Amino acid sequence: KPATAASPSSRATKPAPAGGVRPKPKPKAQPQVTPKPTAAAAKVEPKPAAAPQLDQPLAEYDDMTPYEITELLDHLPAEKLDAVERYERANENRDLVLVAIVKQRDLPDPPH
Repeated sequence: KPATAASPSSRATKPAPAGGVRPKPKPKAQPQVTPKPTAAAAKVEPKPAAAPQLDQPLAEYDDMTPYEITELLDHLPAEKLDAVERYERANENRDLVLVAIVKQRDLPDPPH
């Protein structure tokens, strides 16, 4: 006797929706897995050495406004002016103060 197709009653499937087309099943969500870092990835490049911490060149320098600092520049000797410039560049790096330092250096020395 020839093989026959399974009878409709022996199938264990849901009936097709109206229109006869079944939607594709949604893919199952994959759990998010964070890979463990490898020994090579765990190595951290050393940070470049930080610039040495400079002392404030003038008392309460960090509390002064740029305008207050520039008003004092013409009263400072060259070595103190250098210290102000180094400190300013390493910290706030304010153009107003740095330009004033350059201008102060360009002034002729006062007569003795």
